[in-house]
Parts: sequence; structure tokens; C-alpha cells
Amino acid sequence: MEIIQSIPIQPTVKVLLSYATSKTKVDQEYDLYIHAPARKLYGYYMDQELVGCLGIELVDAHQCVIKHIAVSPVHRGKGIGGEMVQFINHHHSFSSIYAETDRDAAASIKKKLWLIMRVLAFLIAGYSIVQYIVLDAQQAGFVQLKLMLSATLNSLWFIVLYIHIIFGVLALIMGPFTLSSKLRENNVRRHRILGKLYCASILFGGSAGLYLAFHATGGWVSQLGFGLLSTGWLLTMLQALIKIKHRNIQAHQKWMLRNYALTFAAVTLRIWLPLFTILLGDENFQYYYAVIAWLCWVPNLIVIEWYIRRKLGPILVNIH
Repeated sequence: MEIIQSIPIQPTVKVLLSYATSKTKVDQEYDLYIHAPARKLYGYYMDQELVGCLGIELVDAHQCVIKHIAVSPVHRGKGIGGEMVQFINHHHSFSSIYAETDRDAAASIKKKLWLIMRVLAFLIAGYSIVQYIVLDAQQAGFVQLKLMLSATLNSLWFIVLYIHIIFGVLALIMGPFTLSSKLRENNVRRHRILGKLYCASILFGGSAGLYLAFHATGGWVSQLGFGLLSTGWLLTMLQALIKIKHRNIQAHQKWMLRNYALTFAAVTLRIWLPLFTILLGDENFQYYYAVIAWLCWVPNLIVIEWYIRRKLGPILVNIH
């Protein structure tokens, strides 16, 4: 087997790749194999004829994901696919090789979900900017409810609130772009810059969130809920940074998804809050706010963990 690096794409390579992905995506996928450092495309030859190809994405020095594998129709049933996998394992000495499953279906679901999440994130970000930055934060409904319940809000609390809002909004807006595989593969440098800005936003927003959690309406239940949210927000980012430092790309991506699920609590909180207010009224705010302190982020983590395990969890290929 030999690595394929020809520019432009050879007709035989194009035909083989079309068996593993849609014809409209062949050129795009091949371009990634040429320019993305983590992507490698190998060809299997018989009597100098290209009869199979196998494309991988390196997770780290010990793991890879099979992105594409194809054998020409006339040479199928001869064990060529297995030989290609064995070659990759022997050539790189991988401890684990994974194969993507239901890629197109997962991509379609992912695209729709992220579209909905982006729209909601941008709407809430815009609302927060107008409500707390453009207008007077002291007139915000949330602040008015706290004051109505005899809460004492000093100037430090408002300063920390502004820090939390500003950096939380930045994280909410930048998150979808940092998680975009297309942006990451097309411009790694831009991805890294956005990632650093996103991390800084989490650091300031999460730290401010910890302070605000101690002053949350609803007693210790609310304080614990929001305190754990802020702690989880910071720790999931730390885990993502540790994984990328060790070049474990797949684990890094999963921790980033978990982190953004907590960032998205800014959206789910503002979905639950008006619903509870309509059903239970302002007079019961301190009671249902304690429930929302958990409801705004725990389901988010459950959903994203299900998505990671069911939709992103690859199948381990037996390489022994």
C-alpha cells in the first residue's frame, strides 16, 4: 500500500472514493486528505492497478478513525479491506482503530440540531446584550425579582454580573464556530484563535458565575445548582485543554461538546424561566428558581452525553 498525494485527484482515486462517500463530496474529502495534517489516504495496488483505498484521521499517536474504505467492485470478497486495515495498524502501530458508523445520518441530525441551537444562542445573546448592556441592568426583570424578594445588590454584584454576561455572551456566540469541523479543517489557525478566545470567555464567565452562585435566589439549592454549573463549565474546559495538549483530538472534541452544553444553559434557563413564571407566578419565583438552577444544565449534559455515545461513539475495529 502507498500513500496517495497526487494533485489533482486521479480518476481511479475519484471513482474509489465515490464508493465510500457521495459523488458531490469526493473532491472536498480528497482536498482534506491533501491539506489536513491528521488525514491520510492510502491506496491498495494489485499488479500496479489501484483497486482499493483507505482514508484515516489520526486521533493521536495510538488511535485513528477510518473515514473512508472502498474496494473496486470486481475485487470485492477477496479480503482486501481487511488487509488494508491490517496494513494501517502495522504501519502506525495503533492500539485502537475506529470506524465511523451512520456518518451521513449523524451528519444530517447534527446539522439540524446545530442550526436550531445557533439560532437560539444568537437570539439569547442579542437579548442579553440589549437587556443588560444597552439598557439598564437594574431594570431587567431578573434583577427586579431579586430586589422584590428583598435581596441586597451592591455595586460589586453588578460588576460581576456584567463580567458574567459579557463573557457568557461571547462564549455563547463563539461556541458554534469553535465546534465547526468545516472551520477547523479549512483554517486551523483561525480555529485555534477562536478556541483561545472561547477559553478566555469561559475562564472569566465561569469565575464570575461562581461568585454570583453564592448570591443566587432560592437558598442553598439554587446556590449549589449554579455553583456546580460554573464549576463544571470551568472543569470541562480544562479537560478539553488537557486532551488537545496531548493531541487527543477526538476526546478534546467530546469535552468541548460537553462544555458548550453547559454554555447553552444560558439559553435553556431563559426558556424555563418564563414557562415557570407563567405557570406559577412571580410570587413563587424563589421556589421554582431553585428548580431551574438544576433544570437549565443537567438535562443539557444528559442529552449531549447521549449524543456523544450514540452518534459520535465509533465502533472499534478488531485489529488482532
